[in-house]
Amino acid sequence: MIEAYGKGGLVPYLVENYSAQFLNDLLEQTVELRRDPKEREEEIQREEAQKWLEENKGQQLLFRGDNGEEEMINVDDFSWVE
Repeated sequence: MIEAYGKGGLVPYLVENYSAQFLNDLLEQTVELRRDPKEREEEIQREEAQKWLEENKGQQLLFRGDNGEEEMINVDDFSWVE
């Protein structure tokens, strides 16, 4: 905005007429909309996977192989700290 309207133009008007919270939210929304859609999708998938792990912590999954052999795997084995 400063580049488009100069230091004395739009910025003082915005500060006088809108709350700091509104301007901050507007800026964050603009940044979010300019993000790479693929990056945003990957972040959503990571968050959903983490949520699933948290919700299923302590559970066990039953895996059955082609030969009919069964194996129990603890969901906690999929959790890690970076």
